[in-house]
Amino acid sequence: MIRRIFVFLIAGSIMLTNSVTALAMGKSDSYYQVIYNHIVQNSILGPTGAAWMAKTIVYYSLQYKMDPLLVTALFDQESDFDMTARSETGAVGIAQLQPETAVGIGINPVDPAQNIEGGIKYFSAQLERFKQSVGESPTYAIAAYNAGPEAVAEYQGVPPYSETKYHVSRVTEIYKQLGNSMGK
Repeated sequence: MIRRIFVFLIAGSIMLTNSVTALAMGKSDSYYQVIYNHIVQNSILGPTGAAWMAKTIVYYSLQYKMDPLLVTALFDQESDFDMTARSETGAVGIAQLQPETAVGIGINPVDPAQNIEGGIKYFSAQLERFKQSVGESPTYAIAAYNAGPEAVAEYQGVPPYSETKYHVSRVTEIYKQLGNSMGK
């Protein structure tokens, strides 16, 4: 099933893939390599799928002025990079977007490229929203991505939900591992 979806995805995304390749092979080559290696080691995707996903993550991360390593850590925790992932609550795809969130940001959550872009766009909005609370720290934004921005605002920080606390901890841990791979 994944192979069929990926073949369709490649056929439908040739222009995006070419522009992503040009960007990823430019100044972002080191991000691409670290993310590609991480995806190959931590997902069911083979080299071709991992290459496409790494390039797409780097491309949209830079477009939305996001750290590609932080986005990669978030998506790893959200879905293990599974394009067909679906949660019990209805979240869809790599970025595990809720259908109403996807509609709100104007993307089709079952299209892998749009799902990645939508997840990055939504995460970027959470980082911007909570920047005043914790400066450049992504902790509240990671919590908001998991529990919703209203819960973070209500608790004035990471909500006391065990799932959200684990989510923040795990994304932070993966992000540090990726940073170590970059030599940060």
